[in-house]
Amino acid sequence: MSYYATLGVDENATQDEIKKAYRKLSKQFHPDVNPNGAEKFKDIADAYDTLGNEQKKKHNTMHIRVTKDLVTQDFMEEKIFQTCSIKSLATRSVDRVDNEVMISESICISHSERLIQELQKLLTSMADGLA
Repeated sequence: MSYYATLGVDENATQDEIKKAYRKLSKQFHPDVNPNGAEKFKDIADAYDTLGNEQKKKHNTMHIRVTKDLVTQDFMEEKIFQTCSIKSLATRSVDRVDNEVMISESICISHSERLIQELQKLLTSMADGLA
């Protein structure tokens, strides 16, 4: 669960909204008030520790974006490999298969290189943001 979900706020929440949500939830789940809420109280405190600090919040937001990008990249790579599947090529003649495999491998390599370049740009921008 994300820190935003833990506090029940939107990713675009202001510091005042974050603080208000933290105070409300911390009162509700404080172990002195709610003996079963100790674990939830710790999660709420962790979320506020990160989102209540602008630098940590910025780092967390970048982490979320990179994670989403990597999930998208994994999905794209899976689709590429499905497209490049040897299974679909097995029914064709040997000469045609060899030719199509070479073309498919070239397309896969080209796309993978492009994905790596995009990921490198993203990581560079993250590093610049943390500096």
